[in-house]
Amino acid sequence: MPTLAEVLAQTTREGTLYDRLPDGRLRCYACGHCCPLPEGAIGVCKVRFNQDGRLRVPWGYIGGVQCDPIEKKPFFHAYPGALAYSFGMLGCDLHCGYCQNWVTSQALRDPEAVAPPIAASPEALVSGALRQGARVIVSTYNEPLITSEWAVDVFKAAKAAGLMTGFVSNGNGTPQVLEYLRPWVDLYKVDLKSFDDRHYRELGGRLAPILETIRRLHAMEFWVEIVTLLIPGFNDSREELSRLASFIAGVSPEIPWHVTAFHGDYQMTAPRSAGPMASGTSMRGICLARSARSKTPAAQRAATCSSPDTAT
Repeated sequence: MPTLAEVLAQTTREGTLYDRLPDGRLRCYACGHCCPLPEGAIGVCKVRFNQDGRLRVPWGYIGGVQCDPIEKKPFFHAYPGALAYSFGMLGCDLHCGYCQNWVTSQALRDPEAVAPPIAASPEALVSGALRQGARVIVSTYNEPLITSEWAVDVFKAAKAAGLMTGFVSNGNGTPQVLEYLRPWVDLYKVDLKSFDDRHYRELGGRLAPILETIRRLHAMEFWVEIVTLLIPGFNDSREELSRLASFIAGVSPEIPWHVTAFHGDYQMTAPRSAGPMASGTSMRGICLARSARSKTPAAQRAATCSSPDTAT
């Protein structure tokens, strides 16, 4: 019986987001890792690989699909009350121990993550979205940046049918992938997991590319919303959250920031031992301080936090 990796290798096309280096390796630009791939090598994401001097990327399947209120993404400030038709593939460039979508995101790292691919086409996904009355179609569940070529093909069909499009992403992007996505992606939600580079390295990434992605998304006029899952003992200190809020306000006080509550999942079924923790009351204070620093009435309206006692 073939392995999942072998099955997925058959559902690929040549990608767009890469260059050839002078030594013959391929440089992938789908995510912030920018993997240099010699012949036969697979990227950190486990789904993009160098075969015969060409970058093969996922295409033509889904790992899951669901139609939900757009607020569940969460996009609370874009088309309120609309339905969002969500699809995802398999794989991720990070390995978060608390991932709520680990069955798809970690399918190529964890043998207990079983999510067989389902054949799909852009046209079939768009038809499904229209049939269910969705206004927006969203690439989510796994990390959409690593399957950007597939998402763009889906979104081209979606836009031709009059749908809006969105990414729900960890934000570990590159200038190249954002330029590639810009004509086809309207809404972009970034999961800003921490404001400490040490924490990001535990998850398999770095803080700097995520912050740069947020800056670029705003400068390129994507509709941006940010979510932070509060994990006791990991990212919930008042000091860290204050710095995180200040960063967002420094990019733009108009960017909505959602703060959501932790519940045990995957490899983190119980929170770490926590230090001084930001409560719901102190989170409100952090948000208000962020708004006050902007000194604009618009920011007073936009600097809203989702309730930390309601998980999404």
